[in-house]
Amino acid sequence: MSGYDEFRELIRRGDFLGSVRVLRAIASSVPAAELARSYYETFAVESIDSIVNAADEGEALYLLGMEFWDAADWKFAAIDVFRSAVEKGSERALEAIGDFLDWLGAYEEAIPFLERAREKGIGKSTWIAGLLGHARQHLGDSSREVEELLREGASEHSEFGVDYVNLLRARGAFDDAIPLLRDLVAKDVPGSPIILGNLLDDEFDDPKGAIDAYQRGIEQGDSHSAYNLAILYRNRGAVALAAKFRRIAQEMGDLSAWPDDVPDWT
Repeated sequence: MSGYDEFRELIRRGDFLGSVRVLRAIASSVPAAELARSYYETFAVESIDSIVNAADEGEALYLLGMEFWDAADWKFAAIDVFRSAVEKGSERALEAIGDFLDWLGAYEEAIPFLERAREKGIGKSTWIAGLLGHARQHLGDSSREVEELLREGASEHSEFGVDYVNLLRARGAFDDAIPLLRDLVAKDVPGSPIILGNLLDDEFDDPKGAIDAYQRGIEQGDSHSAYNLAILYRNRGAVALAAKFRRIAQEMGDLSAWPDDVPDWT
């Protein structure tokens, strides 16, 4: 079997470490475009040179994983490649796999990698902290440690702001949550307007502020903001406005039951 045939066979078997080793050995004798197509049709030819010239196998695997991650159908293969890269000592792969597993919702798998990255000081500390807090919160951990991780993450990355204010709200720290929520709403962070509206309506008796927040949510395309605005008007006797925003909520896709509806059990 030629080196090129072995290369293709290793890819077929999913042995990406083996494929990288053979790739780095045969690259000088096989056109880069042909090697790239052996992975998949749209594999970037430029990435072949980067993998071949990488400082070590860990870095080569990391680069291969990044190429896979950018292809819609290869994300799970990318995770396998990153695992191999981590085993070979790639710090960039350690950061990437924690981040990408979190993105996939594989929180239990992400946490050990994120904890290792945090312990080793790999990657941007606030980003790793936010990801770790996000993963732990989504597994039901609402401890002060998780709150601190999210606070650290949200200090520089608004992506973690909603998770953070939800923890503040859960322990009744409403005054702390409000200014953070206003900032998130101003930055158009998804999910923040409805939380601000609910908090202003439920805890601060500020219907005007709540209406403004729900309207911002509607502008973002949040059907639940429309429904909650309808409920706000309904609870204050504004029947026409309640009906208007209930209809808008339904048109946007919110099919929540209306408090005044009587179930038909016949």
